[in-house]
Amino acid sequence: MKEEEHQAARGTARMQRMNEPMRNHTKAELLRMAYAGGLVPYNNPAKWRKDENASTVVDTEFRTADQPGPARRSHRTARPGAAGPP
Repeated sequence: MKEEEHQAARGTARMQRMNEPMRNHTKAELLRMAYAGGLVPYNNPAKWRKDENASTVVDTEFRTADQPGPARRSHRTARPGAAGPP
C-alpha cells in the first residue's frame, strides 16, 4: 500500500507542477525546453498540444530529480530561448 500512496502523491505533484509551465510559458517555449531536456523530435512534437509539451518538460524534470549528483538538470537551467532542432 505504501508504494501506491507514493505513486499517487507523485502523480498529484506532477499535475501541480505541470500547471506552472502551462501558465508561464508559450507552446514554443515549452517545446524548446523539452528539446533542451533531451526530447528527440520523432513523431513531430512541434504539432503536439501545449499540455503535451508541458508534460514532457515535467517528466524530464522528475527523471533528472531521481538521478544522483551532478547529472541533475532543472528546467531553470534550460534556457527557453535556446535554439532547438528545427
